[in-house]
Amino acid sequence: MDVESLRSAVRAAVERNDAAAAWALLEPHRTRADQERELALLFLELLRISPDRPSGAAEAFGLARLYPGDVAVVGMVCRAVIAIAELRPMDEPPLAKDSIASQAAELAESLIAGLDAAAQQDPQVGGWIRSLAANAYRLAGPAYDAQAVAAFERALASARDDGHLWFDCALLHKGRGRPAEPSLDLDLA
Repeated sequence: MDVESLRSAVRAAVERNDAAAAWALLEPHRTRADQERELALLFLELLRISPDRPSGAAEAFGLARLYPGDVAVVGMVCRAVIAIAELRPMDEPPLAKDSIASQAAELAESLIAGLDAAAQQDPQVGGWIRSLAANAYRLAGPAYDAQAVAAFERALASARDDGHLWFDCALLHKGRGRPAEPSLDLDLA
């Protein structure tokens, strides 16, 4: 089955709210994702939508290693891992300092560092990756609080009008039991 036909079939299963059928369609082609970028992206998108796959984080990080520096693939790895990390309640402490969320944050940060200046300033590239780093740090727990605040400040500097990012920043502060940091300029006018 070609990738576009597979994407259509997976999308139809997702639209029917049948994640099991979507995974059943994709699973026979899973190993091809290691060599075919479009299949890797499809796998990661399904993992983001249906993040309860037990091996999901390991598989996502494996794809990041196979496509280093590929903004779309590594960005989708971060999105998928963030979706997996969001399954853990905010008041539940991370099992280890080196959680999947902290690994996703570090992956996003290394991707940003590898971008040229134009891509770093592009809201659709650098801004997107910065928002992923910020959200991953947010989910990594209180040990990463300073990194999360700094990452949100960097992300918001390039996307002042992104309501989703402001909401996620508020979740960080709410989850830590404090009002928004005074260092964040909350005046949008």
